[in-house]
Amino acid sequence: MRLDEERWIRSNQRKNRQMNETEEEHDSRLIKEAISKRNRRCTRNLLETEECRKKRLDHEVEIKASERNIRNLEETEEEHELRLIKGAISKKIQRCTRNLLENEEDRKTRLDHEAQIKATERNIRNIEEREEEHELRLIEESISKRTRRCVRNLLESEEMRESRLLNEAEIRTTNRHVQNLKESEEERKIRLSGEARIAANRRRNRDLEEDEEKRSIRLKREEAHKTNQRLIRDELETPEEREQRLKLNNEFESIRRRKRCQNETNEERKRRKQQKRNADKMRRRKVTESSSEVWPKIATTEIKHRCLNAFKDESVEMNIAEIPNQHLLYPIDEMPSCVSRINIEIDSISGNVQMSEEIQERLMNTKDNSVIINKMLLCLKAIDLTTGFAYLCNKCHKYLLMNKLPSLSLNNLMWIGDVPEELQGLTLPEEKLIALYRHSSCVIKLFSITGDPSLAQTALKGNV
Repeated sequence: MRLDEERWIRSNQRKNRQMNETEEEHDSRLIKEAISKRNRRCTRNLLETEECRKKRLDHEVEIKASERNIRNLEETEEEHELRLIKGAISKKIQRCTRNLLENEEDRKTRLDHEAQIKATERNIRNIEEREEEHELRLIEESISKRTRRCVRNLLESEEMRESRLLNEAEIRTTNRHVQNLKESEEERKIRLSGEARIAANRRRNRDLEEDEEKRSIRLKREEAHKTNQRLIRDELETPEEREQRLKLNNEFESIRRRKRCQNETNEERKRRKQQKRNADKMRRRKVTESSSEVWPKIATTEIKHRCLNAFKDESVEMNIAEIPNQHLLYPIDEMPSCVSRINIEIDSISGNVQMSEEIQERLMNTKDNSVIINKMLLCLKAIDLTTGFAYLCNKCHKYLLMNKLPSLSLNNLMWIGDVPEELQGLTLPEEKLIALYRHSSCVIKLFSITGDPSLAQTALKGNV
């Protein structure tokens, strides 16, 4: 009864304090509480012995476990989600205050102490727990990580997410370098064997659980993710960063090759060379099979429709007025008179563009495939004349959200205009006569006299 009354009094005091105090007073109070807790902790660590410390920690663990069990039984799902959000915000505030107060030396000592505590707890847990307890613990950890990830994705913005990912990548690289400097060869071998065992177990469990459809979907998703990462990396990184990355990759590969040659036996070397020979043979066989087929292969209508549907599914449909960072699409140079310029009014209530009948007729009668709408240079084929919606690919949409000029936009020196009707259907000599620039070589599509593609020439050889 006494403890319940004290808790009730404290909760009322806390509520009154939060209602009355300002933000500055709240921040100063939190800093004072953090300093007082830190001083109390330091004095406690100096005075208490190891036995007292162990008893205190066991007692705190029991109290926390009992409170957690009571809380899980009493609270609802909404209260559980609110509690997790409040806990994440309080942890974030504590982390910010701690980063403001502590020095680099204190931070290093704290991290080393936490790493030692985690290592000892992990060793004790691995010795004491059974297989069933181990599986249950892993399931609970995966569920808690998933909930934390969901809460984090709800709270953080795109800028916070990018900064967090950059910080995590830097921390991983530094940890990897420190680990490679500290650990010996035997420890490194043990760590690599453990990581390989864990990865093999994960792969085995995944192969047992997933079907062929799930596996094909996963492989396609991984390939798309890798290609997107490669494209983004190639577009964003500078040539100096690319050279440094390639140098580091070559150094790591040379170190791996040297260590592999030192450690592997003759049987492993023979097996590796045989696998390489088999892979080369399979690659050569694929090349010969592809070259033996009829070239060029004409795309069927099914393939064309499939490609168009895939592009349409991956594209973003939005109103012209809602395009982000529209100033990037304004043409820098003066455009010729053949490109029609249209200013469309924006609805004050909905904020969208409304296409009237006059504007629709004007756009239908334009000769050029590009048009300037509200100072933006756009492709006419990507605009729906009835609704006023534009189709943007995911790549261009991401670049516009990042306040960057899309590489495939017409404003990025990609506008060349349509060929006039008088110059359409010219032969190759006529095109060369009126051309402003002379090209040194050209590629010509060859056909047989009979029209049979199997009798046509399949390759070119010699100087062009």
